[in-house]
Amino acid sequence: MQSMPGGSMLALRLSEADTRALLPADLALAAVNAPALSIVSGPASAVDAFEAGLKAKNIGAIRLHTSHAFHSAMMEPIVESFSREVAALPRHAPLLPIISTLTGELLSAEQAQDPAYWARQLREAVRFAPAVTQLLATPGRVLLEVGPGQSLSGPLRQISAAVAPGKSATISSAPPAGQEDASASEFFAQALGRLWTAGIAPDWEKLHGSPRRKIGLPTYAFARTRHWIETDASVGRAAPAITGIANAVQVGRDVA
Repeated sequence: MQSMPGGSMLALRLSEADTRALLPADLALAAVNAPALSIVSGPASAVDAFEAGLKAKNIGAIRLHTSHAFHSAMMEPIVESFSREVAALPRHAPLLPIISTLTGELLSAEQAQDPAYWARQLREAVRFAPAVTQLLATPGRVLLEVGPGQSLSGPLRQISAAVAPGKSATISSAPPAGQEDASASEFFAQALGRLWTAGIAPDWEKLHGSPRRKIGLPTYAFARTRHWIETDASVGRAAPAITGIANAVQVGRDVA
């Protein structure tokens, strides 16, 4: 991929259908990330012109920080060579179900072992939203993003809200962009707690390295507010002398 000429990519807040309706011939639909979030890819000059047209129509767009126009015709020259590289590697059918972001459907054993399938990943659009939609066809899904941020959690929440409102949970194991200095261990613990409340059963012994014991807790929260009457400091100092006089009087009476 690095051997190809440089290019640009642009994210815009439009659906796949609306994006395709505006897309010029020299640009490609590179990704469908959410119901109203698409990415286009192509030569820098073409992306510049397309972005200017979007601004004129008051359509929001953000330029991505990429060196090349991935998932566009600019990747076409390396598709065959990439396929040959994959063909030289051992390939096996997946042991776990995988939803393909190339087709938006369940990955078959034949596709997983086909070098051409993996080569198509370079050239064709990433169909992330259709793949997640397929995943959410089963109610009660818990979606966990594992990575250095929350770049997928935003689109996941949008897709979930459109497809399965209130029926799935999206959890990230890392702080969002702009909060990278937050405690990673604290955020991880929070994510683990949210997974547990969503019905996932973590392996606590692996997490802590040793077994943990359950203890009984009070059934209500203590207010931790003091209601004791504090003794005045001056009275406290005078008390011993007064007590001494009283004792002397009592002794005198006993002697008498």
